[in-house]
Amino acid sequence: MVHRRESVGMGMYFNPGNSGFAEKLNTDYIDKTELISVINETIDTNNKLTCVSRPRRFGKSYAAQMLCAYYDRSCDSHRLFSGYKISKDENYETFINNYNVIYLDMTNILGKIDAEGLIGFIEKNVAEEIIQLRERLGRFNNSYELLFLESLSRAQVAEITKYVTVGDTANSSAHS
Repeated sequence: MVHRRESVGMGMYFNPGNSGFAEKLNTDYIDKTELISVINETIDTNNKLTCVSRPRRFGKSYAAQMLCAYYDRSCDSHRLFSGYKISKDENYETFINNYNVIYLDMTNILGKIDAEGLIGFIEKNVAEEIIQLRERLGRFNNSYELLFLESLSRAQVAEITKYVTVGDTANSSAHS
């Protein structure tokens, strides 16, 4: 069972939850959670942009879903990570389920829009999910008039939290 902290729906882009990683654990899972430790070391440093590149078919989506599950504050992923290497890391509790996550599966996005419209597509869809969540929680008024960056900064101030962005593409997986 996947546990949620709030009774609001998971987003496709904003706080995607941990169900994708939970499904991966039902297969022959090889523990790669030490990647999380490496990324934890970069949070709040000048090296906060991390690119995890792998060849085609070598687990980029797998890693991206693991990162989403670990950082996403809209769910409780302790059960999913218990028994894996990351759960024994000294900073495990500091970072688990402590951030809003923006997840961009570029493989699916690029199939919907051309390169010229990519930024606008991301801004519109991520902002709409954030705004819908905030409206359900009663945090914004007249939210649809907010610009993308303005909605992110207001959401961050309202939650007093930071964001983790996970991107998944056909060629690489990035975390920033």
